[in-house]
Amino acid sequence: INEVIVGVTSTDALLHLGKEEISQSPASSNRITRLAEHMVLQQSFYPLFPPPSVDACPLDMRFNEKWRMPVSPDVLIVPSKLANFARVLSNGTMALNPGQLAKGVAGGTFAEVTIHPFEESNFKASEGDAQAGQEEFHRIAERSEVKVMRI
Repeated sequence: INEVIVGVTSTDALLHLGKEEISQSPASSNRITRLAEHMVLQQSFYPLFPPPSVDACPLDMRFNEKWRMPVSPDVLIVPSKLANFARVLSNGTMALNPGQLAKGVAGGTFAEVTIHPFEESNFKASEGDAQAGQEEFHRIAERSEVKVMRI
C-alpha cells in the first residue's frame, strides 16, 4: 500500500509459537515481542514445522511455500487469542495483534491503523543516503497511530 509493505495472516501463529517455545533470549524479555520476532527473523508467517495437529491448526502442507515472507514487512498483522498489542520489533517492523473480531456471541476487537506520510524534509534529507546505496527505512513506527477498539 503505497510505500508500506504489509504482511497479514489469519492463522494464530503467536499462540502456537508460544506453546512450542522452549527457551527465551535474554535480550528480548517481552514474550509477545519475542514471538512476533520469530516470525520476521525466520521469514515465515508460520515458522513451526511440522505444525501442531490439524485440529489445532488447519494448514495444508502442500502450500507451505506460501507461508514465506519474501521481504520483511513494515507492518505485520497477526490476529491472535493472546493479548492485543502493537510493538516495534528489532528490525523496525511494527507487529500488531488486533485480537479476534468475534468471540462467540459477543463482539471482539479490531485495530484502526493510521500511517502518516513522510514529512518532505525527512525525505529530502535522506535522498543522498539512498543514492549512495544506503537502505532506506520507512520508519513506520515513528509515523503511525494504532487504536485497538472493542465492538
